[in-house]
Amino acid sequence: MMLVTRGLPGPLPNTTEDAAAFLQSPLAVDSVYAYRVDLAMSSTAGFEYWGEWLSTGNPVKLRVWCGGLDCDRIELLQVIDSVPNTEWETYNLDLQPTIEPCNSLILEAWYIAPPRYLGNILIDHLRFGPDSISETPNTEVVVPNVLTPNQDGVNDAFQIIGGANWPSVTVFDRWGLIVYRSPAYQNDWRAENVPDGVYFYVVELAAGKRISGYLNVLR
Repeated sequence: MMLVTRGLPGPLPNTTEDAAAFLQSPLAVDSVYAYRVDLAMSSTAGFEYWGEWLSTGNPVKLRVWCGGLDCDRIELLQVIDSVPNTEWETYNLDLQPTIEPCNSLILEAWYIAPPRYLGNILIDHLRFGPDSISETPNTEVVVPNVLTPNQDGVNDAFQIIGGANWPSVTVFDRWGLIVYRSPAYQNDWRAENVPDGVYFYVVELAAGKRISGYLNVLR
């Protein structure tokens, strides 16, 4: 999964991207949880904008937030100040909630320093336990909080990572009207025929488990 930061020039200036990892069991207050995550950045990433190639090949920070069931941010748990490596490396996360339990972890790309700029981070294999890369993660599904269907090759489709194959997905607008529904979703919705704005999604997994959250559509 790639998350990007944006600055000037380019579309959606001064915006960042994040993704939510929903947990099988909440992280308790004042307990320390050791996670590992594989991170890298692409030095060749970019896109064409008005006939000009804009490179996003700059390193960024990773901010890890304690999140609720609806992807609301509760508190900032950890910041990795820079991910400059272009090959996969494993980073350790020591997460300790202090305000309320975490039902999700929100992974956010963020600027290393002002001014805001085009950058990227690659994220893979978030897992619980510091001792083994084969440790079973307690994250069921990772859902992005932003969809940017502008044909730049980054987050153009609403992609759900993990969980059941072909879950049921329903997307609502701010008035509660259904704008998209699929009983067997295949990671192919690109916000066709809906304007930019904030939407609410419901993902139904196996055994009746349901997760939900907010999705920003930006072009």
